Amino acid sequence: MDGTLLNSRKQLTDRNSDALDRCIWHGVKLILATARPPRSVQALLPGDLLASCDLVYYNGGLCEYGQGVVRHHSLSADLNKSILDYALTDKGAKLSFEVRDRWYTAYEIDYRSLGATAEPERLDVTALECLEPTKILISGAPDHQGIIDRFGSQANVLVSDAGQLVQIMAPQASKEAAVVEICGHYGIPLREVMAFGDDYNDVGLFRLCGHTVAMMNGIEELKRLATEVTSANDDDGVAQILEKRWGSL
Repeated sequence: MDGTLLNSRKQLTDRNSDALDRCIWHGVKLILATARPPRSVQALLPGDLLASCDLVYYNGGLCEYGQGVVRHHSLSADLNKSILDYALTDKGAKLSFEVRDRWYTAYEIDYRSLGATAEPERLDVTALECLEPTKILISGAPDHQGIIDRFGSQANVLVSDAGQLVQIMAPQASKEAAVVEICGHYGIPLREVMAFGDDYNDVGLFRLCGHTVAMMNGIEELKRLATEVTSANDDDGVAQILEKRWGSL
């Protein structure tokens, strides 16, 4: 969503919306894969579009597809406590925890900088240690390499937002794993999948899908992997590609 389908104002433009509608009209299966939680996606996108999509939230930590299939992956409480204890040694780091569409923290957080529309609920550190999070977020220019070195073999650790945000999910949670599962459910070969993206959490998808489209505003690594590069998210880059394939409304 962010940096790809939505513009920099976090809006779905009419042109992008029309292009998606055209795909649906042609019977194209749409999978919306995002780092965002369900409540945020529902606040930003129209309900009729969401009803037509299979949905991957939290970079694959939670997905909903088919006729009511729900798959949830969480970090264990023990691993959560270890990550929390380690991250607290970095005085500049701010931690928050997503648990099945509920957001918790012990700190005052600039929630708008994280793309959120409301503040997280406050819990003390002892209560946070007992959680089994769908996703841990560490903001404030954390020691991301130290986190990767320490926990990368036990969790899926992603660095995004130009190194300002670390996102930690269960090891089996990723956009690409979710898309593989959903496509397997429908019998869709990955070579027939077109994927759009802009950041590091899209790299795995780009290595698997048959046709990949990087946004002009995306990271260089993704552009190198891509089948093609489209215009920036503020220039309706997604719609430009879909219109070539399906026409415009």
